[in-house]
This record gives sequence, C-alpha cells and structure tokens, in this order.
Amino acid sequence: MFIVQPATLLRWHRDLFRLVWRRKSKPKQQGGRRPLSGRVVQLMRRLARENPLWGAERIRGEMLKLNMEVAKSSIQKYTPEIQRVGPAGQTWGPFCEITRQRFGRAISCRRMMDSFAAFSCS
Repeated sequence: MFIVQPATLLRWHRDLFRLVWRRKSKPKQQGGRRPLSGRVVQLMRRLARENPLWGAERIRGEMLKLNMEVAKSSIQKYTPEIQRVGPAGQTWGPFCEITRQRFGRAISCRRMMDSFAAFSCS
C-alpha cells in the first residue's frame, strides 16, 4: 500500500476521464479500401477505351504490373460506359455449326459403313 495526496488522486481521475471521453468523441474510422486517386481512374478508363477486348481482370493485371493495386469490382464500377466490341470467348453460333458439321459427317460415315456391310454380307 502506498499513500498519495488527494490532489494526485483527483488529477489521475481527471486525466482518465479526459482520455476516455476523447476516445469516445473521436469520429469512427470507415472501413474498406482507400479511395482511388483521379490519376488511377483516368489510367483505368484509358486502358479500357484503348483496348476494348480487355475485361476488368486483364486491366487489373496490367495495372498490377505498374504497381497499382485495384480491385476488379472497382474497375467494373469506374468503366461502365466503355462499350465492349464483342464477347471475349467463343459464342454458341460457331460451336453449333462445327458440331452440326461433325455430326453430319458422322451420320454420313455411318450410312456408308452400313451400305458397305450390306454389300459384304450378301
């Protein structure tokens, strides 16, 4: 046990009280990422405009090469007005056409094999 003067005890109480209310009255920190600078958004839009076939993931990769970490969702958010030329991958049209051609060849080959089998058996 140690002895303190009443003024010291009151000063400690005031200091603690001041510290608690200073922390309570501070504005709360917002979570999430830092806001993007105008320069980064400008570069992002320029890449999307000059390379219309690139998607958000490709733009993100190119920006990572420049040491600029940007989320894919941010790129999609800041470049909605960029019109994409066409789909990135193969569409159903060519796929169906190729399948139809192969299927047609397979049927004609089967018919030919059936006709040869009919000739060889008779």
